[in-house]
Amino acid sequence: MTTPSFFITPGYGTRLHEALHYSQAMRIGDRVDISGQGGWNDDPVINETMARLYRHYMPDRAPIWTQLGVEALGLPTMRIEIRVTAIIA
Repeated sequence: MTTPSFFITPGYGTRLHEALHYSQAMRIGDRVDISGQGGWNDDPVINETMARLYRHYMPDRAPIWTQLGVEALGLPTMRIEIRVTAIIA
């Protein structure tokens, strides 16, 4: 069995790891799972910005994504949270 490797981003990732005891990413073999990553931006045009960036960086494919209305995210200043699973080829 492949041993998992866990990762945190220096800076805010380290602070949240110490405060909440979680890792931001885990790799097992060729699979990478990234935990929900929050966005802290007071700009209210998040969907338009994300769509523009998707079109810019992925013009030939539209990624899957889910928009959910929630009462609150992990921290009061968060405006978005992203979770990713990737297969490394």
